[in-house]
Amino acid sequence: MDFQNIKKDIKNFSDRCNIYNDLLSESRDHYMPDLVRNLDEIKKQRSQLNRRYGALEKYLKKLGKNPWMSDGVNPERYPVYANAFSNDVYIRVGRSLDMVLQDLDYVLGRLDNMNEEDFKCLFTKTNKKILSKKAVLLKYTNPFWLIYIIAKCILRYKYIVLIVTIITLVGVDYTMAWKNVSWCLNKLVVIKANLFSFF
Repeated sequence: MDFQNIKKDIKNFSDRCNIYNDLLSESRDHYMPDLVRNLDEIKKQRSQLNRRYGALEKYLKKLGKNPWMSDGVNPERYPVYANAFSNDVYIRVGRSLDMVLQDLDYVLGRLDNMNEEDFKCLFTKTNKKILSKKAVLLKYTNPFWLIYIIAKCILRYKYIVLIVTIITLVGVDYTMAWKNVSWCLNKLVVIKANLFSFF
């Protein structure tokens, strides 16, 4: 991923989009918004631009605004890059291509004010986020990490842990003591009942 080569490729892509836009304008009917001339050349250039867009898509989405639009009639929205190089009707293709050219100007403006280090940082942040998410997932599924967190909490809140431990032990002790007392009382009741039944 060389900064200067990517910048050059995007500039070349923008120039070719302008040429394609001019070709569409020259090929339309004078009265109706239909393409009636240069159909083979349009098809050829559309295919080439689709291929170039496929190669540059990840850079354009990261650097540009990734514009979407609708035709004003249907509520459905569509990505302008995909529609600009499609076999859609000329009215939608032309509007999409105009927005593509605007977005490419924006991208080239960003690249003109960016150095290679900025460019590399922009495209490594995503990888770092993915790695950090994997690292977090690995920690949460690691039992030793859980033991470490518990030990860390115990050391950090040792007085609270001590108080809770004492209260728990006292509670357990009283519970056991009450069970023993209840057991003795039950035995006494049984013994007393047996004595009275004997006499």
